[in-house]
Amino acid sequence: VGKLLDKNSRSSVISISGMAGLGKTTLAKKVYNSVLRSFECSAWICVSQQPNMDQLLRDIARQVGLVKEKRENDIEANLLAFLYYKRYVIVIDDIWETQPWDYLKIGIPNNFENGSKIFLTSRHRDVGVHVGGRSSLHKLQPLDLNYSRNLFFKIVGGPPHNPEEEASDPLEQLENIAEKILKRCSGVPLAIVLVAGLLRKKERKTHAWKAVLEN
Repeated sequence: VGKLLDKNSRSSVISISGMAGLGKTTLAKKVYNSVLRSFECSAWICVSQQPNMDQLLRDIARQVGLVKEKRENDIEANLLAFLYYKRYVIVIDDIWETQPWDYLKIGIPNNFENGSKIFLTSRHRDVGVHVGGRSSLHKLQPLDLNYSRNLFFKIVGGPPHNPEEEASDPLEQLENIAEKILKRCSGVPLAIVLVAGLLRKKERKTHAWKAVLEN
């Protein structure tokens, strides 16, 4: 947030990198939503592996407020002129390669002196380096065991959903199995959330949790 709002920063690009499931997009959305009011215009696009570049550029133009007529013809020049004197933030989510940026930047001015920012997420750190240099990188790390445990039990925790269900096994026994499950999740939030969601639907018995661990 600080880097995005710092008008005097030389870092015009912030790039979140890390493996799939770490929460890059989740973090980007939280940060993006918290800074929107500080910019004159904004856009969020998801690039993915097989992007339609013309459509992505038009999507940026629509979100920042370029009128329809200017989005239909000579969009690169019209978008460039429209954004030139504005303070904007553009999120480029899930960009896999450098080529999409090389196309998009034709319509995005690099006059970052006014505090405009490019904010991207990618599984590949080389993409972030290409767009904004090494100083732009924010490498997202897996959760440590303590955070993993808190997330896991936040989802799994609580009494059985069915009042007629048999009493749960002792928490100590379940925690022992949970520790083994969390080691396999390797601190990846998406994996933890999925497994915890699965266990939440099962009875709180060691045999049920072991079945999930073994599979």
